Amino acid sequence: MILAARMTGTASQTLPLTAFERLQFWETQDGFPNQIVAVLDFVGPFEPDRFRQAVSLVLPRHPLLYSRVRSSLNRSDNVAREFAWPATSEMVIDDYLEWREQAADWQPGDSVVVPDIHPQRGPGFRLSVQFNATHCRWIMQTHHGVCDGVGGLQAIRELLQTYHWLSHDSIAESPLRPLNPQRLLRRGRGYDPAVGRWWQRLAKWPMKWIGLFGASKFLWRRPVSIEALDGPLPGSVPQSSSPESPIAPSVNLAHAMAADLAAAVASPAGVAISPDRGGVSWVEGELSVSQSKRLRQQARDQGVTVNSWVLAHWLVALDLLRRQCGRTTDRDWYRLIIPTNERTAGDVALPACNQVSMVYVDRRPGEMEFIDGLAKGIDFEMSVIRRFGLSGTFVLAIRLLSWVPGLLRWYARRPSCWATSYVTNLGPILDRLRVGQQGELSQVGDLVLQQIRLLPPLRPGLPAALAVHFYASRLCFTLHYQSERLPAAQAKYLLAAFLNRLRTQ
Repeated sequence: MILAARMTGTASQTLPLTAFERLQFWETQDGFPNQIVAVLDFVGPFEPDRFRQAVSLVLPRHPLLYSRVRSSLNRSDNVAREFAWPATSEMVIDDYLEWREQAADWQPGDSVVVPDIHPQRGPGFRLSVQFNATHCRWIMQTHHGVCDGVGGLQAIRELLQTYHWLSHDSIAESPLRPLNPQRLLRRGRGYDPAVGRWWQRLAKWPMKWIGLFGASKFLWRRPVSIEALDGPLPGSVPQSSSPESPIAPSVNLAHAMAADLAAAVASPAGVAISPDRGGVSWVEGELSVSQSKRLRQQARDQGVTVNSWVLAHWLVALDLLRRQCGRTTDRDWYRLIIPTNERTAGDVALPACNQVSMVYVDRRPGEMEFIDGLAKGIDFEMSVIRRFGLSGTFVLAIRLLSWVPGLLRWYARRPSCWATSYVTNLGPILDRLRVGQQGELSQVGDLVLQQIRLLPPLRPGLPAALAVHFYASRLCFTLHYQSERLPAAQAKYLLAAFLNRLRTQ
């Protein structure tokens, strides 16, 4: 690999890819661009020049967002080796923006059509804006090889704050804290040398190797997939909390898929579904303020985190879908991939990048009969991972794989199913944001942020990814799905059944 150049000065600079970033680079396949998409819908008059100025202030703070991946010189294998980015004086902001002024009666719909982005063909970051006099939609795309979800939200938060700051012609100090690009040199290391003394960090290393040995059991399990399930679906969302209880009379799946789901913006379970027009497909729903408070109280009563409670119900919903299609056996393994934020207190000045690891949660169908026991088991597993710092085991394993030439690429491109579903909980994503308020909603200049959708990346064999976040005192859920692998009717049913459980348990 080419050594990283000095990260100061005005010349173009380079930075070698980490093993995790190379994994994400090679995971990109046809139909699975491995990109993270955020969609923000506003009401109010949009100012293009102000937005462009805000982007010009925010984007240079995050070198990897405007970088490109290139291969090392004099190599015939064309393997991605390093990020390279121009000096800020040479940046052309319009290379990262697309504007689409809409008709006067336009309103944001329930789908987006975005091109695939890849940091070897161009920047791994893109902003698209659709707007008219009364509404606007911001669409942010980041390739996972460039940035994780938390890093992308970091850039979104800065963009919102800067746009708000510019809209008031204020002489107040900029709301953006200084960042230190030098910290990018230590991204993906799994620890912060400023946190804890060296013997405290050294004492945890035996547990990391034990965790790596324990994680090897995942290699011998083949998780089930919900891709292209065949069979009938119930005509209504089940009202019982048990996955094996009787369900309403079913309808043929093909008939359900033929229905005009795109015209229904909400089901009885409160799920909106995006039409499939060749763009990004999602199903979304939320809990009300009172329902969100009730769920948090339930988690406290059970002695578990909200995240563990949500994961348990999501596993049961996945099992319920497979049961309705007659595909569940006692030998099945359901696997969730859960990203873990590896940022520490010392990473406050870290620009957007991949500072993340993954943990796996495996469960059998028989473990889902009692939701409280399922949630407590997940919570205990997560607490052990946090206590002993085992969340970086995945990153350590990826580094070990990268020592053998070609092994990491084979691992990334193998066609077998990695997991049943991907779940990311990003929490209160706009908490402590320095913008205005209109009731429970954030006001950014003259714009009122109505809704946020976060769409995690998908991969072959894993056609459904759930994103959870908290906004306007509500828990919000977005199910990103691959419409060619998972029919829209099944995606809608899956999220509706999940939300129904959260509301009625």
